[in-house]
Amino acid sequence: MRCSARFLGFFALAAAFALTLSMTLPAKMAMADFDAGLQAYHDKNYKLALENWLPAANAGDPHAQHMIGFLYAHGRGVKKDLKRTLRWWQRAAKQGHLPAQFTLGNLYLNGIGTKRDMKLAAKWIGGAADGGFADAQFIYGLMHAKGEGVKRNIDMAMMWLNLAARKKGVAPSAYWTAILPYLTPSERNDTRKLLEDWKPKLKR
Repeated sequence: MRCSARFLGFFALAAAFALTLSMTLPAKMAMADFDAGLQAYHDKNYKLALENWLPAANAGDPHAQHMIGFLYAHGRGVKKDLKRTLRWWQRAAKQGHLPAQFTLGNLYLNGIGTKRDMKLAAKWIGGAADGGFADAQFIYGLMHAKGEGVKRNIDMAMMWLNLAARKKGVAPSAYWTAILPYLTPSERNDTRKLLEDWKPKLKR
């Protein structure tokens, strides 16, 4: 089970990274500086990317802070340092930056760069889920199914999975199967019944 959680955690970090690149930047951060850093990143010139992002990050820009956190997470242009990743993402998350809240929560969920802390994982992933971040809604749904950091509640798990599916534009049934391993036999039967009822509707 632990390996599965770590896999989800790293998958989540990659997904949030991709989404961050497409987010609208705040006015206080020069688009040219961010774009220059992004181009440098794509060119694998990670030190130059850091040079472009660091001034804005130090000035408090959460987008730049989040990206620098990824540099330290992967050891690109800097020595790999997950504790620095944690600190950069904490700074960004506290400003309400949804991808940072999500990735920070995953660090706590998986014990990466810090001790596992289910309550903090639920706080930050739940915050991103409340803000409409689909990947956070999916993971938050799993957390409710497993009772990680929150009271186990299958109805809440289904709700968050439904919201994530709606955000992603896919059928909710595509996500419901993710919680099957964490259900009791009775709950599993109920969910499978929902899956069976849903399939005919997709053909209409």
